[in-house]
Amino acid sequence: MEVSVTGTADVTVAYANDDDGDDLEDLGGNEVATNASISTDDQAAPAIIAAQTMDIDGDGKIDRIDMTFSENLNDDGGANFASNSFTLGSSYVVGSVVTGDTGDDHLLRINVTEKSDVDSDIKPTVTMNASKISDADGNMTAQSAFTPTDGVSPTFIKAWEYDTDGNGNIDEIVVELSEAVSDASVVFGDFSIGGSNTVDSFSTATGASANTKDAADNDKYLTLEVSVTGTATVSVSYTDNDSGGDLEDLAGNDAASNASIAVDDQAVPVVLRVSSNSTGATYQGGDVIDVLVTFSEAVDVTNTPQIILAVGSPNTSQIGRLYKWNGECSITI
Repeated sequence: MEVSVTGTADVTVAYANDDDGDDLEDLGGNEVATNASISTDDQAAPAIIAAQTMDIDGDGKIDRIDMTFSENLNDDGGANFASNSFTLGSSYVVGSVVTGDTGDDHLLRINVTEKSDVDSDIKPTVTMNASKISDADGNMTAQSAFTPTDGVSPTFIKAWEYDTDGNGNIDEIVVELSEAVSDASVVFGDFSIGGSNTVDSFSTATGASANTKDAADNDKYLTLEVSVTGTATVSVSYTDNDSGGDLEDLAGNDAASNASIAVDDQAVPVVLRVSSNSTGATYQGGDVIDVLVTFSEAVDVTNTPQIILAVGSPNTSQIGRLYKWNGECSITI
């Protein structure tokens, strides 16, 4: 008989002789009587019907694969519940195999040895090796590569801060995640930056973004248009407020809140103004004229910084050298 049964667990089988003249009979014409419970013999081995990658420690790296089988398993598997019970694709390594939370249920977990790089969007195939996993009746079989679904949330890698127009103020922050995310899921108001600075909008790569880091839509980079005074780094955070409109990867997994995303300063210090406290007068050779150079952020001094001053005829320019540094945003030439 061709049947449609969900799973491979035993099912009851019955036969009803309804005396309609079209009943089951032997070759001598004798009808088979009704039987409400025909004994069964389970010959169907358990099979993986669902699997999902997991990131239990939330570091953006796959560390577990949860599997659902077509029926309850025999948890008294002994050595069969070992790392050689399964083979993973994409060069992933099985650390161990553990049973579900209740005895002889239909769940197994593969603890995966983490790789060094973030890999939250990878779905390594799962191959069940022969003569390893059985049901209560001892049925075992091999199963070819099964592809799990992506159950790992994207994690934040860093925030790149740019002054794209070179005016001495950070105007774009590119947030990098562990995998591609949906641009449609971005709510710029879920991001915050330090001080009195503001996140003003979100730009797609094909839209208004001016940086070169975020090169494509729906990739692992998000461009936030911001208003920041100066080019010093600012703190960046994200709040998952579970509003139903949260940042998610292409599989629909929400990114978790992150109160302190690592930042990467890509904004160079810019000279904001050059001034002097020296009075307007005639100066002779050897005289010192203080010239204060103020930058958009704190700077480090290496060797002897110089500036060229236009001083007029007969000498069209003079070189000014470092005289004093305040350890922060200004130097005196």
